[in-house]
Amino acid sequence: MDCECNFESIRGRGLQQIIREMTTHFFEHRIKDAVVEKYIDSDTYRVFSFEDPVTGEIPPKKSGKVGRAILNKDLIKTLTNNLDQWYKNNPLPDQTDYDQFHNSQVELYFSKLKAKGVLKRIGPSRQGPFSHNLDSYYNSFAKPYNLLIWHYCLGGSEPKYIFGKDNQIINCLHPALDSFLFKGLKYVINEFLDDSPKIPYKGFTTMRSKKEYDDILRFYRPVFAKYDAPLIVLEGFWQGQQPR
Repeated sequence: MDCECNFESIRGRGLQQIIREMTTHFFEHRIKDAVVEKYIDSDTYRVFSFEDPVTGEIPPKKSGKVGRAILNKDLIKTLTNNLDQWYKNNPLPDQTDYDQFHNSQVELYFSKLKAKGVLKRIGPSRQGPFSHNLDSYYNSFAKPYNLLIWHYCLGGSEPKYIFGKDNQIINCLHPALDSFLFKGLKYVINEFLDDSPKIPYKGFTTMRSKKEYDDILRFYRPVFAKYDAPLIVLEGFWQGQQPR
């Protein structure tokens, strides 16, 4: 179907048309430039700092240690191999199965970055203080993990999984919740809904608890499923333009 690829506002469309256009935009346009080796950039990882896990020393600004740790090939390989093995063992996954696996991998992602010295800053200073607790900043680690996984599964001109053919796994994937998606939910999708959950008003780090994260996904997943769309197409709101 035709797609305006503009989701800043409703623009006279109904919910069904918007979701179908988002699906077209995501699977035909958004994923083509997605490369797992570059699943995250400094706009996301700038919320982290590096603190040497042995000496506690903090390197000079722009040392590149955070970026190198997050884009580490062994880290990417470990997490993607874990997904492949899990899917091999669960060829007909349901959402509950995947969500349990997903949480275990966010915990693993957090622990591996922490071991490398990559920590979430509590305030604006790169000198700290830092959070050593995943529960306090759950989405700060879930977002980059989700980017890694969907870039691996769906990115490029020849994606590993194809929408319409591999929906069993695609339907399970989590979008990378951030300010673009929050504003899209609040100012576009919620225009058609009642009793929607509270949406964070700023960036991805403002969604701190796992419960808040789970509540968002649990509420919106059936909204999209009603129109045969996986929730990952929320990524269609990320296009360099924010809903007003």
